[in-house]
Amino acid sequence: MPNVLIVYGTSHGQTRKIARRIAEHLDSRGIAAEAHDVRDLSRSFQVSRFDGVIVGGRIWMSKVPRDLREFARGYRAVLESRPSVLFSVCLAVLNSTPEARAEVAGMLPKFEKATGWRPLRSAVFAGALPYTKYNFFLRWVMKRIATMAGRDTDTSRDYEYTDWDQVARFADEFADLVQPRVQARSETAAPPL
Repeated sequence: MPNVLIVYGTSHGQTRKIARRIAEHLDSRGIAAEAHDVRDLSRSFQVSRFDGVIVGGRIWMSKVPRDLREFARGYRAVLESRPSVLFSVCLAVLNSTPEARAEVAGMLPKFEKATGWRPLRSAVFAGALPYTKYNFFLRWVMKRIATMAGRDTDTSRDYEYTDWDQVARFADEFADLVQPRVQARSETAAPPL
């Protein structure tokens, strides 16, 4: 059975929720998946024991969290030796203005340049507006951004914009990358008849 590592960086929980949903979807396809917050990984964590790796992080100020960039840079050789993909969580994906589209399109090249790692595939998922989890200042900033983008502004509740069907398709595409690799490895290891 293939085993997969999902490493994520989150600030208010939506990226964790997406990572866990991907893990559940992979498990349903017969792939053992472990989801870990990048901040919880020890230096002795053995990334090389996994058949594939998914890296996921929220985007803030057009950047993936520093811990995740350091993970990708530090494990670049391991990531490049097996199927590895990236997902980002960003509300800008909901904005259809040319500026927002350019911002979203520029995220992956910035990440690749900062880490040296080129994921096989990448996806950007819409996140959430968890107003009730924000401090006063962040709530005010996010409400202003939401107002300009035509999004929900009632700060007494939270809003989720993630397209769970898109997340499932991403997980399926990754499963299709990992399963043939594991099958090929087991076929070459099998003794001749």
